[in-house]
Amino acid sequence: MSEDMPSGRLCLQVYSPYYRAEWIHRWSEDKPGDLVSKIPSIVKLLIGEAPGLAKKVEAERERAELEWQNHQLQMAEWKRKEEEKRRLKVIQDSRDQLEAVIQTWAKVNSIQAFFDDIERSAQRVGDEERKMIMERLAYAKELIGDLDVLKHFNAWAPPVL
Repeated sequence: MSEDMPSGRLCLQVYSPYYRAEWIHRWSEDKPGDLVSKIPSIVKLLIGEAPGLAKKVEAERERAELEWQNHQLQMAEWKRKEEEKRRLKVIQDSRDQLEAVIQTWAKVNSIQAFFDDIERSAQRVGDEERKMIMERLAYAKELIGDLDVLKHFNAWAPPVL
């Protein structure tokens, strides 16, 4: 097992502060006080590394810009797909509502045809029986309620695209 122990020697560490442009270099004293003698070679190295580091920073900035542009394109595509999904849902909801109106229309027509047939049939029987049938027919119509299919159709919401 090893533990960090103070050695009394200095270490100089330089690094790139730019995100994505990783660069680090360390100089440690071999013996206390010899870091001062390394300063000319450290300065020379830093001056020599500066252009390469600047290129690396620029390349990473350009790469980050491309990534951001790609992200923007992906977001635009996602928004386009979501809008298309919404548009298709609006159309489907409207279609479902219209089909419900059509089913109501079919039911209303069926009921109306039934009532009309009862009324026609009542014309072929005697007065007393016709009166009784017509009273029952009036009760049946009252029980069924309003047969105005236009009210249902006017309540339908066509898709707004």
